[in-house]
Amino acid sequence: MHELAIKGGRVLLGEELVEANLYVRDGKISSISKRDMAAEEVIDARGAVVLPGAIDVHAHVHPIGYLHREDFLTGSRAAAAGGVTTIFDMPLMEESCTAEGIKRKIQDGERMSIVDFAIHAGTFSKRMLGLLEEPLKVGVGSYKAFTCPPFELDSPELLRIFRFAAEKDVIVVVHSEDGGMVRALEEEARSRGSDFMDRNLARPPAVEEAAVLRTSVIARFAGARYHVAHVTSLPQLRAIEYARSRGTRITAETCIHYLVFTREEVRSKGPYLTMNPPLKSREDREALWRAIADGAMEAVATDHAPGTREEKEKENAWEAWGGVPGLQELPTVVLSEGTKRGIPIPRLSYVLSEGPARAMRIYPKKGSLLPGSDADILIWRPNVENVWSGEAVHYKTGWTPYEGMTFSGRVEATVVRGRIVFRNGEILERGGWGRFVRTYSRA
Repeated sequence: MHELAIKGGRVLLGEELVEANLYVRDGKISSISKRDMAAEEVIDARGAVVLPGAIDVHAHVHPIGYLHREDFLTGSRAAAAGGVTTIFDMPLMEESCTAEGIKRKIQDGERMSIVDFAIHAGTFSKRMLGLLEEPLKVGVGSYKAFTCPPFELDSPELLRIFRFAAEKDVIVVVHSEDGGMVRALEEEARSRGSDFMDRNLARPPAVEEAAVLRTSVIARFAGARYHVAHVTSLPQLRAIEYARSRGTRITAETCIHYLVFTREEVRSKGPYLTMNPPLKSREDREALWRAIADGAMEAVATDHAPGTREEKEKENAWEAWGGVPGLQELPTVVLSEGTKRGIPIPRLSYVLSEGPARAMRIYPKKGSLLPGSDADILIWRPNVENVWSGEAVHYKTGWTPYEGMTFSGRVEATVVRGRIVFRNGEILERGGWGRFVRTYSRA
């Protein structure tokens, strides 16, 4: 007998939504069929859409030294409530450069997390480049690097990490802003003032465009895979398109805050819309949506990096923590705001699930409803009014930049490896169900 059946919903099959029943056995998708078969537990999904669970490939969920902001328990609760079934934990500092450091994170995750998780290695600064072999020992095959402060790598150092990545067939995830331009422009901006718009304007699209053009050439020369983190602007998208045309193996993600907000809202929300890279113009926002619709963007992530209200509310903008939460909002923002723009649900689901899984090479184990894939499932109830409230989020910091916004649709249930972890507003797991997902298998 099947352990779980999701009956009567419209199930994503390829690029179509098909009325069918989905069945789960041993934590895997066992069958998708119009037949009515018995199961130990049944979810009535009539009127709902059944999609692969979302994968957030960029979330600072368990930042060692900053666990007052978030940890695997609270972050995974938010993820489960939001329909996110796999999190890629992004290091905030240099806590994931050694095998032992990563092992400790894996232990914390498997003890605390409700959803599955992978780990990006790093952050690899100049002083850590001698440790590149370490993450491979524990099954980690993606590396975080910066082209700007605080962990800036120059061209020879980027060449070193990309050559290593090509040799080992791993992925380098790069925060792509040109360090020299950032330092010069921020120095100018600090001399002009200390408000949040000064800080925002100090990192224009040109700093990202310049970084992608330079870094993509180095990656192509080395023969490595290059994943561009948190794309914000039209010039950066054009640089990525150019790099692809020249043969760079490049994938890209944007984040939900760049799809909703623009820099104009920094005037009213100040610290609560302060992050790096900063928000850009309305034209840039709409270009990101076009990239999603046209297939030029592999993934939408969150760069989930909450700070406490005390860390955000600084009189001097340069002293405020730069980061916002987003894990719980991820599928809601993409599915609600995307459908309003006429983008089909299968395309939106792609950048939430299959695209991220392919970019990080965990497909079809994750990001798919194919038989044999992990039964990671998001049940989405469209066309219902959903007013977002900070009282409903599970973040340690207790606030959301989406406070009071109205979305169309809501997450009805989240299933991780066949177990219902969230349903109808209630978290059903206490922690410890989540498992580490290996991204490197030759160790």
